[in-house]
Amino acid sequence: MLAQQRTNIRERRPLRLDDGSQLALNADTASDIRSDSKQRSIQLYRGEMLVKTAQDPTQRPFIVQTGEGRARALGTRFSVRQLTEQTRVGVL
Repeated sequence: MLAQQRTNIRERRPLRLDDGSQLALNADTASDIRSDSKQRSIQLYRGEMLVKTAQDPTQRPFIVQTGEGRARALGTRFSVRQLTEQTRVGVL
């Protein structure tokens, strides 16, 4: 998989995004991160991540897209896990 961010099956990794948001990638995770003037978005292909969104001065939405749909953060900590034909979202 040619995802921008990926972890192997024995690796977990924290990431800090340009906007100050924080991600914790779980093992065997693959995702692409994009940010433009309209939104901040992550495409999660597989695996799991914990997201802590930062406040954005321009109020761009923070969206995580999976094969089943999309989750839009409202200033929260949440996890997204991509399973086979199923996505689980948990708000902390």
